[in-house]
Amino acid sequence: MTSEWQDIEPETLLPHSGHMVWVHSVQHVEADICETRTDTEKLHLLKQPDGRIPCWAGIEIMAQTAAVHAGMRIRKEHQSPRPGFLVSTRRYQCHVPFLPAGGRLTTRVVREFGSDVGMCILGCTIEDTDRKTMLAEARINVYIPSEDEPPMPTLT
Repeated sequence: MTSEWQDIEPETLLPHSGHMVWVHSVQHVEADICETRTDTEKLHLLKQPDGRIPCWAGIEIMAQTAAVHAGMRIRKEHQSPRPGFLVSTRRYQCHVPFLPAGGRLTTRVVREFGSDVGMCILGCTIEDTDRKTMLAEARINVYIPSEDEPPMPTLT
């Protein structure tokens, strides 16, 4: 899979668009690993007046990185990416109160349990790309519906 990810735009794998896309590039993909890059300058919706991003935003960045990984795996099977669900976050630890203003983040997810559909457990980290320091870590549980499952109802 290492050659397929280089030109992928994350928004093609996410059920988000515009300012809701918090993962800006795919850095690396393997069978059980995905790394993405986030430019905190582009997180307009979350910026505090001083430009910093609250560390709790890391949970969504981890979830979007997991979605990119799942989308890449599903796309490899010649299927369209499907929306998944963040079921829970365990042991989320922020080592800083804010993500750096104007910084670049590298988010890494490693599949610890599960497959391309159904429940999956991922170990996640967020690192300051330039300083090589750990900013946050967690384990997340996600659910990816199979292609046979009926779609989720929409609210009107």
